[in-house]
Amino acid sequence: MSSWNLRIIGLAIGCGLGLITGPAAVAAETPGDPGGAAAAVILERSCVNCHRSDRHKGGLDLSSREALLRGGDSGAAVVPGQAAASVLYRRVAHLEDPAMPQKAARLSDQEIATVAGWITSGVPYARELRAQPGSGDALSAREAANGERVVVVEDRAHWAFRPLLRSAPPPVAAAAG
Repeated sequence: MSSWNLRIIGLAIGCGLGLITGPAAVAAETPGDPGGAAAAVILERSCVNCHRSDRHKGGLDLSSREALLRGGDSGAAVVPGQAAASVLYRRVAHLEDPAMPQKAARLSDQEIATVAGWITSGVPYARELRAQPGSGDALSAREAANGERVVVVEDRAHWAFRPLLRSAPPPVAAAAG
């Protein structure tokens, strides 16, 4: 069988797994992916909400490889090829404070291992990372799909979104004349 046929068969199996187990499981199980796609899913769900190009807490932006390698306020976030020496790994593994993600559940052991594998493989990025709906920020599926910001229920509490009220003008003491 040619390598092209094997790739097609692998793709078909991968798509079938995606229908059964979801994208994170496919990414984790796909041969030849040393954690890149699976790590992207984890980072988008758990990290990029607070560490992205337009909102980089601690000075850290995880949206691109270049931004990640620049590091943040604490210095270099990763040492490509060395997970144990990387601040990002130590914080998601809760080996160093502040543990990450700060306001969400700890990553599972499998997710932590996936992040470690991704760092060990050199932190490959196939594309820019974006926060996912439900990752802690008020993102919608529409925003995730096309980058537009959508007004959500919490936004409507702001005065600018409240309806205008008709009020009587104040009384005038003397007519201008």
